[in-house]
Amino acid sequence: MKYNKTLMQIIEESAIELTDSGKTEFTRMDIYNQVQMKYPNIKKNSLDPIIQGMTTDLRGGGTGSTVKNIFKTVERGKFTLIK
Repeated sequence: MKYNKTLMQIIEESAIELTDSGKTEFTRMDIYNQVQMKYPNIKKNSLDPIIQGMTTDLRGGGTGSTVKNIFKTVERGKFTLIK
């Protein structure tokens, strides 16, 4: 399914929404659940490599993640927005 935004933009938007709601540390599942509210057809396995690619202190990631400075790991499995 096509959207007007890239997966990276959708993930970042969802992380901003989580942060704005007071959840400044979140898991991949938190991001996935937030994404699902607006984009129910996006599957978790599409998001995981993009999230990895958007995280400064993780190696690798999907080709759709072109910016590595969106998230940082605060503890195993938990992330926060850098901005």
